[in-house]
This record gives sequence, C-alpha cells and structure tokens, in this order.
Amino acid sequence: MEYIEGGSVKDIINKDGKIPEDRALEIVYDIAQGLQHAFQKHLIHRDVKPDNFMVTKEGIIKLCDLGLAKILGGDDASQTQVGTFMGTPYYTSPEQAKGSSEIDIRSDLYSLGASLFHMVTGRHPFEGSSPISVITMHINDKPPLANTINSAISKPTVQLIDKLLAKDPAARYQTPLELMDAIGEILKKTHKKNKSLRVSQQMPAVESEHEPAGLNLVKPIIVGLGAIIVAMVLFTVFKQIKTKKEPEPETKNVVLDSGLLKSFNID
Repeated sequence: MEYIEGGSVKDIINKDGKIPEDRALEIVYDIAQGLQHAFQKHLIHRDVKPDNFMVTKEGIIKLCDLGLAKILGGDDASQTQVGTFMGTPYYTSPEQAKGSSEIDIRSDLYSLGASLFHMVTGRHPFEGSSPISVITMHINDKPPLANTINSAISKPTVQLIDKLLAKDPAARYQTPLELMDAIGEILKKTHKKNKSLRVSQQMPAVESEHEPAGLNLVKPIIVGLGAIIVAMVLFTVFKQIKTKKEPEPETKNVVLDSGLLKSFNID
C-alpha cells in the first residue's frame, strides 16, 4: 500500500469552503480515469467521496480506500446483502442506499456527482438530521441545482451534476469515459482548458492494494544491475579467450624403417 504525503480533497473543502469550478472538474476528471480502469477490471468502488480523493504534494489526485470495493458478478456474500446499506450516506446512490446487490459503475458515478456538488457548493446534495434521513432523501428527493447554492457555477457544469445525480442509472453517464468526455468539453469551451486527453483503453491504474508503489523504482534498478552483471561476465570471458596461450603442438609416435619408436612434432 502506498503512503501518500499530502491531504484529501475533503481537507481542502474544510479549509477553503469550496473549490473553484475548473479545479473541481479537473479533480473529477482524474478520479473518473481511476474509475474507468476499475470498470475495465469489472470492479466498483462503492465509497467514492472527497475523503478518498488524496492529493499528493505534487498536486496529483489519487483515488484511495478500496475497503468496500466489489468485483461485478463475484460472490460477495460476506459484505453485500440485499437490504443492507454499505457506503457513506452523503454520497450514496439511490440503488446503493436501498441495499441492492445489483449495482454497477453508474452507482460510483452518482457518488462522484455528489462529490462534485460538494466541491463546488461547499455543501452536500442532501443534508439531514440523521444518516437515515439523508439516505431516504437520496432515494426519494430531487437534489437542488448546484447554481441555486453557488450562482457562479456555469450552466454546463450544473447540467453535468444534475445528470450524474439522476435517480435512474440509465439517465446518468453510462461509463467514466462518457463523463470524462463531457468534462473535457466544459473545460475547453467554458474554462479554455484542454483536458480531453484521454486514451480509450489506456487509463492510469488505481493504486494496487498488494504491490507497493515503491516497486516502480525498484524494478528498473534491478533490471539495470542485471544488465551490468551480464556485461561484466561477458567481458571477463572475452578477456580470458584473448589471453589464453596457443595450444601445445600435438605429439605423435611414428614407426621408422629401423623399427625404433621416435617422437616427432607434427605441425
């Protein structure tokens, strides 16, 4: 597991109140890249929220905490039961709030929409006096439009959030790639930034829970040392061949006419 020196997007919200629209869209774009990789591996995260968006000292966004992740189609009886809620109430999708076992990547996209809403407005789409009341609102109530809380939010971003927070999964973006394309268009047209740089089948991976990120540095070092050792062995062998003495002339016995056995050097 990688140690990330930095804070979370939630820490930024707590400190600054909210995040500028263009930066929030860039964060969601980067998280969507991680979700796309998970989607290609038939994995859903189930706890997408700003607390799990870690920001490195270099400003790189990483999606963390796969504690509730589920492999689609896999046997997850130990964690998921029909009617049992798992996740974080403020960001949960309606289907996840109902405890449905039939959830997919579109549930994570709903949670990402709730996260974006929080980033740009400084508050959650639904807030109540208890977790149960918040969960019930996710299931039954229509969320407010983001610009009714922060009038500075552009209309395209308001529409993007509203689509992500649709009750019906079929009305949302269907894959993280669709969301990334939509964000790329908003950043390009509204904020004059080019973020539509995704490559269809080559998305950055979500950090592995099993392989430390430090191996990314160790592996090249091992390969380099191996190459040096091979070169030294080849040099030694070559040097030995060059310095090896010429073989001694072969000696054979020849019988002369006299019948005596003499030794001659045969060139």
